Amino acid sequence: MAKAKPFIKWVGGKSQLIDQLDALLPADFGNWKNVTYIEPFVGGGAMLFYMLQRYPNIQHAVINDINPDLTTCYRTVRDTPELLIKSLMDIETAYLAIESEEGRKDFFLAARDRYNEKNLNPVENTTYFFFLNRTCYNGLYRVNKKGLFNVPFGKYANPQICDPLTIRKDSELLQRVEIMTGDFEVTFDRARGNTLFYFDPPYRPLSDTSSFNDYAKDAFNDSAQIRLKAFCDRVNEAGFRFMLSNSDCKGKNENDNFFDVLYGSYHIERVWASRSINSNPNKRGKLTELVIRNFSQHTLKALTAEELINLPENKDEFMFEFGNTELDIFDTDKYKKDIAKTKNYKFGVYYHADGGLGNSGVGKGLYLGQDLMALFNFYNGEGEFGDCVMEYHGTPRFIDLVRDEDYKAFEQEAIQRYGNQMTHDHLKLLTLEKGFDGIRYFDLYTTGEEFVLYNTNSVHQVRVISNQQIMSL
Repeated sequence: MAKAKPFIKWVGGKSQLIDQLDALLPADFGNWKNVTYIEPFVGGGAMLFYMLQRYPNIQHAVINDINPDLTTCYRTVRDTPELLIKSLMDIETAYLAIESEEGRKDFFLAARDRYNEKNLNPVENTTYFFFLNRTCYNGLYRVNKKGLFNVPFGKYANPQICDPLTIRKDSELLQRVEIMTGDFEVTFDRARGNTLFYFDPPYRPLSDTSSFNDYAKDAFNDSAQIRLKAFCDRVNEAGFRFMLSNSDCKGKNENDNFFDVLYGSYHIERVWASRSINSNPNKRGKLTELVIRNFSQHTLKALTAEELINLPENKDEFMFEFGNTELDIFDTDKYKKDIAKTKNYKFGVYYHADGGLGNSGVGKGLYLGQDLMALFNFYNGEGEFGDCVMEYHGTPRFIDLVRDEDYKAFEQEAIQRYGNQMTHDHLKLLTLEKGFDGIRYFDLYTTGEEFVLYNTNSVHQVRVISNQQIMSL
């Protein structure tokens, strides 16, 4: 069965990096509900078509590009696929009927001139866009300062200009995609609820002679990269997740820290990618690219009771305190039901009991849990539960310290930097220094996992839930 895929060739396309990018998505992304997925720089759409097929929980997608001819392509494929297919088959038949290279070159140049007149209807414009993309040199899309397409003729013997199966499959997926044309910042107002932004902007050149940002007449220079980072800050402050790709300048020049400094407060990963656009084959090969995220890979990863208990460092302690080591049986009547249950998690929702929390443990901060019933069961059973639970919404960034070895390593680093303070403020200081809002850790004696939020500006209180209301759930 045919799969949707990019219908055009595009410099910097992400087809080869899909698996690496998927592995860097939020660990619980597949469990998010009613997801909005936004690509402010859609380009060839490799990531878009992958995400729409891989994650059915994406209810709404928004794509944008500053290139109006490209977004016209997407709208034409979405809205009038059959008219486009007929038009493409006509131009393909006419082109391939020409036997001489010189004749094909004349056909190409005439098509390029007609395309640059900019007075075509959407189907005609998209037909020429496809044709030029498949017959120009190296599949490049480049315009001059006047916005005119100027890539020379490519000497392909039998180019496929019309691919009906791909167009029809892409059209099906694009039915749930909103298509915008403009600056990347116009996409912000489309974000709502569980939103993930994926940014794939024109890459910062690795040298003075390399440039992948000639998609539009206005170059995407360092000032634009800095403006994009400010937009990412805005996305982050609004509580949405983002992931961004760009070139790794340090791979070319180890002293070039442009992105490492610019995005220093976020997570920066380096992935391997092949570059095949360079006109000199000897300069093609593997380079590292950057993937920048405002979330860690394991942040908010929901673990079942069994997964939490059976972490090697937790199992022995649990058995010693609550289980029968000879029969290898856990006390399921109480503690297993108390430990957070994946099915009760809601993205960006946390709870805080007004009794028994925040008075001891790993430091001063707001103690949160993701499972309302687990919180209620534990504190009600202990007789320490207050009259109500506060519900908080937001997407704070937590350091994942669920595994005991990670917690101990973090604790040692904090002690080395700030001393072993009686109030455990060394943990708070190191967390904030690293750019996080709090920590997530495993606590056998409460609800399994807990969150300690040091930067409470990253959440807001939504409501107070009384004991009676909880018991009626």
